[in-house]
Amino acid sequence: MNEIHQIDSIRDRAELLALRSNPLLGVNRSIVYIYYLNNRKINYPIADSCILYIGEACRQSEPTGIRFSQHISTQRNIGGDMGNNLALSQYFHHGHSIGLKIFESDNRLERERDLIYSHINMFGSPPIAQSNVPSCPPNNSNRITEIFNHITNNPAEFEFCQNLISNVNTLIIPGQI
Repeated sequence: MNEIHQIDSIRDRAELLALRSNPLLGVNRSIVYIYYLNNRKINYPIADSCILYIGEACRQSEPTGIRFSQHISTQRNIGGDMGNNLALSQYFHHGHSIGLKIFESDNRLERERDLIYSHINMFGSPPIAQSNVPSCPPNNSNRITEIFNHITNNPAEFEFCQNLISNVNTLIIPGQI
């Protein structure tokens, strides 16, 4: 997975709206992305992390970049559409410095799940703005057992994901904590 775009600090929603015109984020472009805090880390059960949200997108009928303007609401207490993320919106509208890293994906929808599971393994829970944690087969098993069995049974994938998450987790801007 190669990084294809980064915004160090989202200053306004217009930056996110502009991503729909980015040629690297066009129709049928499969991506994964990570929103993170620049100015602080969040106290998770195992260790602190700056990661707020991990997502994936691929649009067939419109630019994939359109997804980003849907995450952060137009105002703190007014959503723009059903895709708004409450926690991300609250961090943004309360003045926290939020960054965004976008990576090309290999059309594996499991990539988002594996990154979220890696965050759980490293920090003790999913990112704070993650409303849903994807499942993996078998969907009828104990969720905690399912997650950790999947991590154990796919060591190469999780080494890759943990390295990527570790790299993002070091993006705190010096002097901003």
